[in-house]
Amino acid sequence: MNETTQQAAQQIATLLAAELKTEKCRKIWAQYLPANIPDDTSVISYRAVARALAHTEHARYGTSSQPNRYKDRVRRALLGQSITVETLHLFADCFGMDSSTVRTMAELLTSGTETPVYSSTTTNLRYSITTSFYDIYIDRNLKPRKLICSLVLRSLQPELDGVWAPQSPDISDIELLQGGSDTFDATRNMWHFLFDYPLAEMESTELVYAITVDQSAEQVGLASLRCYLERENCFFRLHFECEESAPDQLKVIRRPVAEDTGECREQTFLLDVHHGRASFHLPLVRNEQIIFEIAP
Repeated sequence: MNETTQQAAQQIATLLAAELKTEKCRKIWAQYLPANIPDDTSVISYRAVARALAHTEHARYGTSSQPNRYKDRVRRALLGQSITVETLHLFADCFGMDSSTVRTMAELLTSGTETPVYSSTTTNLRYSITTSFYDIYIDRNLKPRKLICSLVLRSLQPELDGVWAPQSPDISDIELLQGGSDTFDATRNMWHFLFDYPLAEMESTELVYAITVDQSAEQVGLASLRCYLERENCFFRLHFECEESAPDQLKVIRRPVAEDTGECREQTFLLDVHHGRASFHLPLVRNEQIIFEIAP
């Protein structure tokens, strides 16, 4: 972390702590204080705040995560060590923070963030992706035919009218099914998704679109997805259109797209296939390629 990033994280920590000590916010997280911990108004309990965040995520998105998953992020954010856009959104959602305060913290986060790999086309702090659903359809020849993607986006600016997405060589077409209209900009080799209406700051919308896979293009594994922008709660469902040709197991590989951090090393795990269907959930994805292969 460079000096500018460190200063931004510390300023955000000061603003967050001040918000969490207000009567409105304290009422939310204080109810999660352990019975053996005294209610000291000058102290913020990382554990209680983490429990409040976990409860909010479950209530809004149906995701069940242990509070310990949030505790380290809360600690690092409030100590001014580090904070991500997604963590900032968790605080804003859970505690209903004032939009001007959130905007100030978002601007600090932007100014204190080092330029990441692929930032010119794929990383944009104008919005974040909070939840993603990917339905991958595999034909009888065990080739990906179509993907249906559902993304829940949250605006980080006062007015957001659309987002851009890069065109991949293995995509023959994209059709937006819900949430707006789409056009392809050949000069930028990118798709522009224009919302049905502009989003206010911290307002969310859902985009649903279908991707037609170019089956003549070289494929990595059985199917693969690249996720550059950080997102939480990624749900994947694979549908084998011919149940008889479906494998019994899949090998799933999480491979870093760029070695910009030491946090994400390649991981593999096995996924059972039942009646031509398989599904799994990843709580956090950033700068990764998710590859599906037939298990040996």
